[in-house]
Amino acid sequence: MIAESEKSLHTSLLPALLVAFVLLLPPLPASAGGLAPLRLLPEGKGENPFAQESIDGKKLERGLKVIGIGVAGGLFWIVSLRRRVAVRTRQLRSQLERVRQAEGEIARLHAELVRTRSEIAFTLGEVIESRSHETAHHVRRVAAMTEFLALEEGCSAEKAGLVGLASALHDVGKIAVPDAILNKPGRLTAEEFDVVRTHTTMGHRILSACGGGSLFDLAASIALEHHEKWDGSGYPQGLAGEAISPEARLVAIADVFDALAGRRVYKAPWPLDRIVHELIAERGRHFEPAVVDLFLQNLEKILSICRAFPDGSVKDTGEEHLSPSEERTA
Repeated sequence: MIAESEKSLHTSLLPALLVAFVLLLPPLPASAGGLAPLRLLPEGKGENPFAQESIDGKKLERGLKVIGIGVAGGLFWIVSLRRRVAVRTRQLRSQLERVRQAEGEIARLHAELVRTRSEIAFTLGEVIESRSHETAHHVRRVAAMTEFLALEEGCSAEKAGLVGLASALHDVGKIAVPDAILNKPGRLTAEEFDVVRTHTTMGHRILSACGGGSLFDLAASIALEHHEKWDGSGYPQGLAGEAISPEARLVAIADVFDALAGRRVYKAPWPLDRIVHELIAERGRHFEPAVVDLFLQNLEKILSICRAFPDGSVKDTGEEHLSPSEERTA
């Protein structure tokens, strides 16, 4: 491409170079067709003092030679400049290509980092849930429901994805709760329930110690607040209304819905109509009213998300259906 541009430039400059060449030729005598003395104006009367002055042909030729040399030098300078520009352009294009390759590698590494971060979050969440065999995919369902609700609330895809990923760590504090309590059939004693409640503060402590960053900061907040209630009757801080983080409000309803819909060691799954009735009853008490409305408006999508992450079947314990107020934990 550059060679063709130079060829085009040389072709366009050819007439000018020929003119310069002619101007540089030695002068011919007037008898041989050279430049004879010229007059600016024909002789005659007039007021102009320069009207009768003539220009010496040799001086004119010398002047034209000087002009020719200047033109030729300028043309050669232009050609040289063009070549330097072409070389610099090739260098810049090469540098640009290296930058693009580096950007591609950075993008690849970033995508790999995001995937690794996601795998770590889900793996950690599922390790905690694996202590209860019937909730193997609980964190996947809660994360998917939370991400979907965040999108429906108007969050960007990036923000919603971060909220969903952070929600996968909402129960990480259960690592400090003994298996005997987590897997106990039926109701817990008051003392046992107090132990279960500590999973919120323990989760916040664990995630806050992970070095910060948008994911772990958000996950720590969700872990601490996902059992708070809209009316202030939740735990561990008794927060109410908008004092609860928006992300924790979304996780709260997704977490409870999945707990009620699934089979646990302490209860059989609830039928859908009973769950819907319970969510409506808890509108403005346990859950933010707008979140309940959003959830129920998109119930079919919520159900499809849950079906995408089924748990393995477990033996029905025969326990009675407990209400949320009677349940040990969501």
